Amino acid sequence: MELEKEDRRISFNLSPSSLNLYYQSPLLFYLTYIAKVPDDTPVPLCYGLSGNILHACLEKYAKKELDKDAACLHLAEKWEKQGLHELKDLKGKSLNQIEYLMAMLKGIHIIDQHENPLCEEMITLPFLENEIMKIGIKGIIYLQAMKKESKEFVLIDYKTSNSVDRGRKFERQALFYNFLLHRKKNMIPSKTSFHYLKLGVSKE
Repeated sequence: MELEKEDRRISFNLSPSSLNLYYQSPLLFYLTYIAKVPDDTPVPLCYGLSGNILHACLEKYAKKELDKDAACLHLAEKWEKQGLHELKDLKGKSLNQIEYLMAMLKGIHIIDQHENPLCEEMITLPFLENEIMKIGIKGIIYLQAMKKESKEFVLIDYKTSNSVDRGRKFERQALFYNFLLHRKKNMIPSKTSFHYLKLGVSKE
């Protein structure tokens, strides 16, 4: 019986974050996605947990699984369950739960301006494959919806960062989402919007 030959090709998925890392530093991209060297600079857990909770609450609201009051309660319950009041940020402080609650209410206001939402769609597609490498493209589109007033089809992403990206990262991420959607559904949105919920700022 023949043993299956081990696939020793370079293999990774390109995503908006990995693409932006390549433009920041090809060496860092190589170490992270090809050599897969462990990160020696740990990021405080609170940032990822709080962002995930906020996104989950907005997804449940968009799907009409929770109303506004229930979404606020859900955020508070998840915050407590994850122990976020005990975790510290880069400044050694706990994240402000009220700040995230207000950010969620801004997200709810944005959702209310749209209809027919499709939430958190993961799109994974092949991109390039040969004898040396196997590369896929991958991304999560947080919200696809129809704007109530104009009936435009739009893509929406939420950000919980404390600063607005002024460089090309925003543009590359928007183009990447559009490329994924075009490859999978042969569709292009009228607009792609990034909403910095904690800051009350949007980029289109």
